Amino acid sequence: MKRGLIVLGHGSRDPLWADTLKALRERLHMALPGTEVELAYLEFLKPTLAQCADALWQCGCRDIAVLPVFVAEGAHLRQKLPQLVEQARSGREGLAMQLLPAMGDLPEVQEGVVRFVQGRLAR
Repeated sequence: MKRGLIVLGHGSRDPLWADTLKALRERLHMALPGTEVELAYLEFLKPTLAQCADALWQCGCRDIAVLPVFVAEGAHLRQKLPQLVEQARSGREGLAMQLLPAMGDLPEVQEGVVRFVQGRLAR
């Protein structure tokens, strides 16, 4: 079964804001051979989650994970995002979509931030 990953950012009116997410998407693409990796936004920028899910579906992905690149789980992630995932899955028989935790809530990410700050403050 072909796998897909959607890296999901909030979005901004400033298109340069997305450069960091584009770099993360590229790193994930290189680290996950055989997995299609797309970048989507909740607001202001395109493509949307639904557009990325459709593109992945069209190229044969039937197992899609959504990684919210947010510091913490807020109202967008608790309320809006589950609805958007359900809408993207709707009408696509056999499509599994997994909503991962907000990136900032992951212990591994928090540990990486701690190590980074420790290194910077130790100078």
